[in-house]
Amino acid sequence: MVFRGALTHPTAAAAWQQASALLEGIEQLDIGAASAIDSAGMALLAALSARLPNAEIIGQPAGFTELRDAYRLDAQLQMSVN
Repeated sequence: MVFRGALTHPTAAAAWQQASALLEGIEQLDIGAASAIDSAGMALLAALSARLPNAEIIGQPAGFTELRDAYRLDAQLQMSVN
């Protein structure tokens, strides 16, 4: 599954509706083409990752690492125990 454009509060709900209908067989969440991400976008990705525990997350838009670390998420966007 490839995400393009902003993964932000104004777009997250629509992205969730589209993505959640297409989960079967998804092996990758490609966010390399995302132009921006905020906490709503990170929540979207974490929810998708929880439904797709074996999916590989590809790419890191600006701010991704900082948000992931702030929310203490691991590489698969699950809560880190550290």
